[in-house]
Amino acid sequence: MSDEQSTPNIHIGGNVSGPNVLIGSTQTVHGNLTITVGAMPAAPEDVRETFKAQIAELLEELEKQPADQTGAVQEVKMAAEDAVAEAEKPQPDKKRLEIRGENLKKAAQNLLAVAPIAVEIAKTLLQIG
Repeated sequence: MSDEQSTPNIHIGGNVSGPNVLIGSTQTVHGNLTITVGAMPAAPEDVRETFKAQIAELLEELEKQPADQTGAVQEVKMAAEDAVAEAEKPQPDKKRLEIRGENLKKAAQNLLAVAPIAVEIAKTLLQIG
């Protein structure tokens, strides 16, 4: 038996998608960060546009995070997805929007560059519904 670590020989054809792509012990998130904000019938137009811009800014900042922050990036992304899902409901629950905003702020605490954006998104969530 050798002390050297062997690198797996992996070939993937076609498209790879999903929230996580795990190869060996490396988690790859960067380059696959998308959150689509759809219809938000309960929100005024200006709030919808602000929210969409904030989510886009959040994703842009998450892409810039170093590879050693992959876990924190994934937590923020999942918290943002939860917030978007609640905001898109025809009748979003105010309390759930508040909770989703708080969860997003907590997830972003470890990423100083995205924490201010998360706070702004949490404030915008309170304006929906």
